[in-house]
Amino acid sequence: LQHSNQPRAARKVLSGLGPGLDPGAGDASDEGWGAYPWWLAASHHMLAEYQAEIEITDRWRDSSSAGWLVTRGRALAALGREPEVLQLIQSLGARSIDSVATRSLAIADELAAHGRPVAAAAVAESILVRLELGPGGGTGRARNIAWANRLLERKDQERLALEQIARSDADPLTVLEAQARIAVLLADTTQAQRIDSILAEQSGRPLRGPMIRGAQIVARAHIAAGFGRREQAVALLQEAITRGMLPLGSSHAYHADLLLAPLRGYPPFEALLKPDN
Repeated sequence: LQHSNQPRAARKVLSGLGPGLDPGAGDASDEGWGAYPWWLAASHHMLAEYQAEIEITDRWRDSSSAGWLVTRGRALAALGREPEVLQLIQSLGARSIDSVATRSLAIADELAAHGRPVAAAAVAESILVRLELGPGGGTGRARNIAWANRLLERKDQERLALEQIARSDADPLTVLEAQARIAVLLADTTQAQRIDSILAEQSGRPLRGPMIRGAQIVARAHIAAGFGRREQAVALLQEAITRGMLPLGSSHAYHADLLLAPLRGYPPFEALLKPDN
């Protein structure tokens, strides 16, 4: 129900379940952070009930949990409580950068989506410095470096990181997404069309899982949005809803997606940000 953009219906099920009955919650005490508070908080976030989301993270407090971190950070970001967001990110300084970068950048995306670009850039900069100074590498590191540079609007640096992914042995969709973004950054319409055709063919294959199909169609929408083709992008986003399944539903997935930022303020796109139930 959550992934199908029905947070109210999902909450009704959760209310009947209760934290003590959730097999994914482990210890259901107020100190534990399991599947139950995660899904409950997500239902509030999808309905823009951010203060209720904060209260859930107060009740089930577990700062060691990645789920708790993302939930609290995105709610604080949505409420515009920038100092508390920055304090939360700073509290992660002792942890491995690769263990916190993705979560921190997701919070930065939420700040950007709610009109807080300066705070979003501050988070991205703090993460990028640690990523570039830290040991290690690989596709995950390159993805986060590209992501941070995208938030900072540093297109050349973003492209260099994406090119590393495009040359890697990452899964095919990750490689295609990187190649697609490079094509947008270079305004290479021929390459973009080639990748779009591949994604269209792959998403049309029978028995394709709905999550993968949804991601493939959204990747096509990213290309269209990047080239300013708003009508086409919205049509593809609607197709992703109809034929696929999106993490926490389209109302959240599209709202926080930085690659869909060119569509913000466009009424047909804004209509997709509303929960169905």
